[in-house]
Amino acid sequence: MIIKIANLLALLLSEAWFIKNPDFEPGILFIGFLSSLIYQEYNDYKNTHVEKNSFDKQLFTNFLNDLPSIGGGIEFIRDFDFSNSFPIDNLDDLRNFARNWDSAEHEFKNDELEKIRKELLQLIHQFSYDISMKSAPKHNGFQSVIPSHIEDWNLPDEIKQDIIHLNDLGDKIYLKHQELIRTATKQLHL
Repeated sequence: MIIKIANLLALLLSEAWFIKNPDFEPGILFIGFLSSLIYQEYNDYKNTHVEKNSFDKQLFTNFLNDLPSIGGGIEFIRDFDFSNSFPIDNLDDLRNFARNWDSAEHEFKNDELEKIRKELLQLIHQFSYDISMKSAPKHNGFQSVIPSHIEDWNLPDEIKQDIIHLNDLGDKIYLKHQELIRTATKQLHL
């Protein structure tokens, strides 16, 4: 910062000298200081961009570790039909993501990535709430949207709507998750 200020002062002094004495030497000096100031600004901009990009790359790596496309809750809700019973622990990484990624430490510096992360987080919060309200424990760690006292072949419309809603919400989460991955790959040049 001190170098920039000194450069700016030297630029102003060389401009004053050039105005008072329009000759070759003050003009060259003015152009030199102006070029130096432009280079310093560009370098600061580039370094800031590299730091932001580096932070976002690391955060994206953490995102993929915490919420991978394959082998976790994202794959489960993509493929699963909530008219069936399911192991509740299949949703652990979604619940952990909702709890842990709702903090300032997990915000992308890239505005587009951050917008998608917030939308994904909101969908997962909604899903977590809805699954807790629309399902109940069965046995051996299984959960079901269909209560034990209701036969599968005779489902009330409300239960059918709950199943459709959870399946649709699972699809939305999967698509938003994939959008974040595609956008990060493009924005972060991965």
